[in-house]
Amino acid sequence: MKKIALILFSLAILTSCSNDDDATPEITPVTVTLKATVSGTFNNSSVIQYRDASGTVKSEALTLGIWEKSLNVTTGYNLFLKTTGTINGNVEITASATGDGVSFNDRKASNTNVDVDFDLEISETL
Repeated sequence: MKKIALILFSLAILTSCSNDDDATPEITPVTVTLKATVSGTFNNSSVIQYRDASGTVKSEALTLGIWEKSLNVTTGYNLFLKTTGTINGNVEITASATGDGVSFNDRKASNTNVDVDFDLEISETL
């Protein structure tokens, strides 16, 4: 009878122990910087699109000067930056990302002294 009680007690202790293998995976923070630099003359409604930190694609009017967004995301984020329109001048977009184990930099540009349609895009899964 003592053996049965000892076995049941041991079994209860073993099943009540926690398991460290169930720990949630560590989330790696990543800082993303999106930037557009524009000079010249637009000849239609130019647009900039980007994916925000929640993953939603946003669209804004692209204007002359500097447009910039900084986002805090996690690894696995699908970076997206796109500009479209017609310009006599310069359009440059850049995207960079840094974080634990992540390093990304890309640049696209359109430079012209006549009216030109531009369609610049940067996309990457971090």
